[in-house]
Amino acid sequence: MRLGLALFAATSLFATAAAAGNMNYRVTEMPPKMAWSSDVEIAVEVRHFFDDPANPVQAKGDYSGVFEAEFAHDFESGNGRAVISPFARWDSEDDERTHFDLREAYLNWYIGNWEVLAGISKVFWGATESAHLIDIINQTDQVENLDGEDKLGQPMLRVSWYSAVGSFEAFVLPAFRERTLPGQEGRLRFDFGAVVLDNDNAVYEDPDKDRHIDYAFRYSNSFSGFDVGLSYFDGTSRDPRLIPDASPPSTTVILPFYEQIQQLSFDVTGQVGGWLLKAEGYRRKDFVETYGAYAAGFEYTLVGFAGSSADVGLLAEYMRDSRNSQATLFQDDVFVGTRIAFNDVQSTEILLGVVEDRENDGRLGLLEASRRLGESGQLTLEYRQISGNPDVIDGAPNPAAALDRDDHVLLEYRHFF
Repeated sequence: MRLGLALFAATSLFATAAAAGNMNYRVTEMPPKMAWSSDVEIAVEVRHFFDDPANPVQAKGDYSGVFEAEFAHDFESGNGRAVISPFARWDSEDDERTHFDLREAYLNWYIGNWEVLAGISKVFWGATESAHLIDIINQTDQVENLDGEDKLGQPMLRVSWYSAVGSFEAFVLPAFRERTLPGQEGRLRFDFGAVVLDNDNAVYEDPDKDRHIDYAFRYSNSFSGFDVGLSYFDGTSRDPRLIPDASPPSTTVILPFYEQIQQLSFDVTGQVGGWLLKAEGYRRKDFVETYGAYAAGFEYTLVGFAGSSADVGLLAEYMRDSRNSQATLFQDDVFVGTRIAFNDVQSTEILLGVVEDRENDGRLGLLEASRRLGESGQLTLEYRQISGNPDVIDGAPNPAAALDRDDHVLLEYRHFF
């Protein structure tokens, strides 16, 4: 029934869009006829962990290769586009990190001030640097990185209407994707001593499991220099709850549990002089409780710092979760950092920061630096320092404590074709 209503709504919106083809608003003026264009990247990556692993089957380091590309074709009529973006990684140690994904594979139509997208795509919601609390359309590809910025492609139908009073978007998400997590031989794995996370036997609240149809809606607009977004999501949570495996004789296994949630969220960014103000948050209801979380902060840029050509950004953010549980990241945390853009021909940039847990003595330190090499290369260096309180509170282990031995450095060379 819900699928029928969704398809009926989408069809009605598309018909209305066709009837509105002579309206004055237009999203994008498409270029004239062109062949397929391509952007291809390959990368080699080496990681080194400073401490011996907690699990003897894991290694102190690994290396991997990455291929990703975007192939795009604009329609001759100028009112549509097709995009295919494959991604693949091979890892020397972790079979789960060796994976392939279609990040995007969609058709996009522009009709007046309407836009319709069908296929696999990526959508980002959010504003803050340290936490992407409200970014819920796509699932996190966590074998890639801990920062939550790498996402799996999401099957969707998206209908957008752009008007003088703001932008309106409606999403139908017909398939759910489970979060990728490192395998038993991979580092940055959420294992808690003798208790092991089994990611191959996820549990769902809804009987349709990964075939449950999710819905989302978003309104966005600009007001006096501030970009504001209001969003609603109804469907399967992308962030799994960890529960014990109740099937005997297992007593040392925890399973990802994907529940049904309803989430109302907001995000705001605004430029005031040299200050960039940011905030995002949500109110969420699941089968256990109703709770909220928010993050807010700023970035202040010192242009031409100390008479140089470099711009230095000073960042600070605060994160709060009303559940106040140790098993929840960002429940009462402060982030401070600095971003340095050297404005040289090599586009050299450095980001330094630390997230401090004010309640549970946890800490995440980070360094990200990148520099172009010639016209087609880029070198990236990342460092992560992770520490967490090993105590169990309210029967839940601290996720940060599970990664306490996983401080590491990553070096990557990326080549663009």
